[in-house]
Amino acid sequence: MLARLHRRGVYHADLKANNVIWSPGREPLLLDYGRVRCGARVSRRRRVKNLAQLNAAIPDAVPGTLREAALARYLAESGYGDEPAR
Repeated sequence: MLARLHRRGVYHADLKANNVIWSPGREPLLLDYGRVRCGARVSRRRRVKNLAQLNAAIPDAVPGTLREAALARYLAESGYGDEPAR
């Protein structure tokens, strides 16, 4: 969901796990639209911030391998995976 939003220029300034409803087999839903910003492109800084916000909000019970897989999927689906690292 986050990769699709970023690809479309949508950024959530206060993204956290409590702002996402997710159930297995269903598409996740984003809540709290008050801090959502839309533009032509989401900057690298804002994309990293959203990823860090979600990672920090996920309980420690989620294993690192699952977090790594989620990041790899985000990079593949967002279209930003080929950007050079800084």
